[in-house]
Amino acid sequence: MADVMRYQPLVEAPSLVSGTARSGMDNTRYNRGGSSGYNVRGVEGNRVAIDLDGVELPDAVDRIAWSGRAASTGTFSMGRDFIDPEVYGGVDIQLGTTGSRRSAGGIGGAVSFRPKSARDYLREGKNSYLGLKAGYASANRMWTEAVTAAGRSGAFDGLLSYVRRDGREAKNSSPLGMRSEPEDITSNALLLKGDWRASAGHTLSLTADLLRRRHRSQYESSWLASNLRGTESSFSWQNAKTARDTLQLTHLWTPAGGWFDQLETRVYGQYTLMDDTTDTLTNTSRTAFTERARNRNRSFGLASTLEKSWGSHRLRAGVSASRNANEHPLESTESYHNSPTDLQRPFPDNTTTRLGVFAEDAITLRAGSQRLVLTPGLRIERVQSRLRNLANMVSPSMTLAQLQRLYGSSSAATTLISPSLSLSWYLQPQFAAYVQWRRSGRAPTSSERYGLWRSGIYRCNCIVVGDAGLEAETSNTFDIGVKGSPAPGVRLNGSVFYTQYKNFIGVTRYPRDRYPGMFANAPAHLVTIFKAGNRDNRRIAS
Repeated sequence: MADVMRYQPLVEAPSLVSGTARSGMDNTRYNRGGSSGYNVRGVEGNRVAIDLDGVELPDAVDRIAWSGRAASTGTFSMGRDFIDPEVYGGVDIQLGTTGSRRSAGGIGGAVSFRPKSARDYLREGKNSYLGLKAGYASANRMWTEAVTAAGRSGAFDGLLSYVRRDGREAKNSSPLGMRSEPEDITSNALLLKGDWRASAGHTLSLTADLLRRRHRSQYESSWLASNLRGTESSFSWQNAKTARDTLQLTHLWTPAGGWFDQLETRVYGQYTLMDDTTDTLTNTSRTAFTERARNRNRSFGLASTLEKSWGSHRLRAGVSASRNANEHPLESTESYHNSPTDLQRPFPDNTTTRLGVFAEDAITLRAGSQRLVLTPGLRIERVQSRLRNLANMVSPSMTLAQLQRLYGSSSAATTLISPSLSLSWYLQPQFAAYVQWRRSGRAPTSSERYGLWRSGIYRCNCIVVGDAGLEAETSNTFDIGVKGSPAPGVRLNGSVFYTQYKNFIGVTRYPRDRYPGMFANAPAHLVTIFKAGNRDNRRIAS
């Protein structure tokens, strides 16, 4: 994920190293290798949307749910590194607030990956293609082997793309002689895609996009447990598995002389899993224990987009619906647990449903010989989150009745309204100056709505509480710039922008002695509550 954005201005890929990504009290055994997403114009994490061929990746998991410290909010223990760039043919980056055509959520930007297709290789009358690739990177001793095959027969096109990678930890060139933590990396990615031109005006496409990756790492760690044994050091071995299966069926209808130009309908299903098993040996007491954390998402959805041109208008409109079910079990064999189920999930199982509708019209105007395009757009989206299986969070320190009082309503809904307006002035056929305004919002994630840190440990004295009533984060972006090709072989993109964000979600610490009213529904052993809330406004300009 990081290498894809290496030369993009104002776009970065923040990454987490295996094991202890932060020093001191922030150390946690739940950090894993990989990138947590992209940073676009200074905003990152779940505020930047990522999709694979229109299928959104699930939210990254906030580290606050694991560490129990307000300082950890906005950093991530389990990210969205479900991508191998070898099986994709292109990437589109939206800087700043996303437009009306895509699902709301990208208040800082969006990154869209387009998978390879047979059309990319079967050109100029070719009916078959075979490509082999091998590479070696000395920085992490990684070998890469890849094969891409495409073929055409009558009305059928097909493509297969496979890549395998085997590597180690990145070398450390520190003059102090510091060594990198040992790590073995293995990954396999497979893309299968077939197109069938069923009849004039009808094309069916079936895509299967599969990923398997494993990180085996070793590292030293330390943590603070003041009510148990004080600060300790330990040595850990982590086996981190990543899996993603995405299946999508697309129908493209282009009727001849119909009342619309084309109608594209997509139906998809996606399964993602991050499964981390960590074996730890303490240096002082020489005790060993195993912890296992999983983040599992199952999503289904459909989207339909219609396009129509008439006169000076180019209209796009569409609807979308999706459902994502999230589970995050957590188990431990540490000696002060009665059983693995005593270590409670960081937040309850939950289901998020999204329903959206959008419309956009590109209106072509003339100013002498110059072409101007005015594009108003609007998207309305309803996001509803609902708790599931709350009973599986019951533990010796938290009864079902206490959990129900703590969370209140089992569902919460947010309506996101995303208008946009842009004006492009084409100085040349492929080169334009533009000014645009976009507004969008991001509904709170599961950990922000329902966060609950390890309350199943009966000796733990703190808790992270989400808020089902959180307001959506919003952004307004104003851009002035130029884009396109002013001359053959030359591309130029530049802009001046100003973005205003509102209702940023953060976590605040509340001790019992100063805020006793907040502990009315909390167990007696808790002395500190970390609570999510809307609190920050932010402005970014460049």
